[in-house]
Amino acid sequence: PDIDEERKLFYVAMTRAKEKLYFTYVTKRRVYGKMLAREASPFINDIEMSLKKYEEHYFKKTKEKTGIQLKLF
Repeated sequence: PDIDEERKLFYVAMTRAKEKLYFTYVTKRRVYGKMLAREASPFINDIEMSLKKYEEHYFKKTKEKTGIQLKLF
């Protein structure tokens, strides 16, 4: 893979932000039935620390709620 091209695409995507930009990623992802560890983009490390704010959020899996299907017509 062309790392320079990836870096350019990352930069272009960042310049589209109007006021705030949020980077999110998962630490694990299931791919073709296998659980794989994932990491954030290495390009995030190139951003000046004073411009970043790191927050960690954990979301618990909840049971799907069953409800009544509403009719549109």
